[in-house]
Amino acid sequence: MTNWLGLEVVGHLEDKPGIPPTAGHLANLLSEIEGQKVEIIVRATYQSERPSEWLSERSGIPAIVVPHAVGATEGATNLYSMFEDMIDRLLKATQR
Repeated sequence: MTNWLGLEVVGHLEDKPGIPPTAGHLANLLSEIEGQKVEIIVRATYQSERPSEWLSERSGIPAIVVPHAVGATEGATNLYSMFEDMIDRLLKATQR
């Protein structure tokens, strides 16, 4: 997702894909992003909101959710609208 949007990944909420993050991993991630220009925390709709909200509360960085598939959000009714919804959510988050 990041290459075509020009986003730079600073870290991952999940240390291993599909495995919920540990408290230690999130604490390390919080330390890693301190002092960096991180604008948003992004998670997919299938991921738990708790890790991204925990990180957002402690870092002051807004957390957003983006659709991972058609039907994952109300706005993602087909492939085109899924990408449109994703981009709209990213733009709104960075314009705060």
